[in-house]
Amino acid sequence: MPAVDLPATDADYVMWLSPAGDITAISETVRSLLGEEYLRMPVAELSRAVFDDVQQAAVVSVWERVLATGSARMTLQLGPAMWIDVSAKHMVDTQGQPILVVARDVTDDVVAQTLLAASEHRWRVAFEHSPIGGALTDETGRILVANETLGRMLGTRDHQLTDREVTELFVTDSGGAWGDFWSKVLSQSGENVVADRMLRTSDGSQPWGRVTAAALGTDRVVLQVEDITSRREAELELANRALHDGLTGAPNRFLTRQWL
Repeated sequence: MPAVDLPATDADYVMWLSPAGDITAISETVRSLLGEEYLRMPVAELSRAVFDDVQQAAVVSVWERVLATGSARMTLQLGPAMWIDVSAKHMVDTQGQPILVVARDVTDDVVAQTLLAASEHRWRVAFEHSPIGGALTDETGRILVANETLGRMLGTRDHQLTDREVTELFVTDSGGAWGDFWSKVLSQSGENVVADRMLRTSDGSQPWGRVTAAALGTDRVVLQVEDITSRREAELELANRALHDGLTGAPNRFLTRQWL
């Protein structure tokens, strides 16, 4: 069957079919993809040859909905599998009602979506099981999701943090003005901004957390909160020892000079 000039379209593959399912014209792209062997088949037999059992159901669905212009996404099983979008529509001419079938190669789109979904899944697993508290907020600071570790740090459940303002998690202005910190985060997209702040917990204690925040694009911010209470207490203890006599506990000479 010779390739013929078909109506202008931005699709990759085009075929004309009769209402009975006979192929009456093809684009050169279809010829290159399928070859003469497949094009000698009735379209029903061709679909069985190039689509698996599950995808054939999608072909039937397109055919049954053709009067309303149906579409389906399916895998073409010729060599390396490729994904195509298929749609069909009645195109009336002076000699009858041939059916126009259009297919577009969307393999790259499907692969990209698959990789993105896998990446998001890995991030979600790492986020949920991280030993460091974490939260994802919008640009205003409203918490969209928090992990279990952050919930434990605050003495609550992670789902109870959803829709709360992130400012509610910290003692006001501990470690500097929150507004300045947040403005810096939003103005440095992709860059980590770090500050030590006291946390508000359900039991009233105020442990220290090291907050690392980074803006993701223009509408999301990811926060990590690491409990540094023990570290700060150890640092204060070392500083205290450096300024006091080890035996008597009295201020040493250096501290005395600072007072004078």
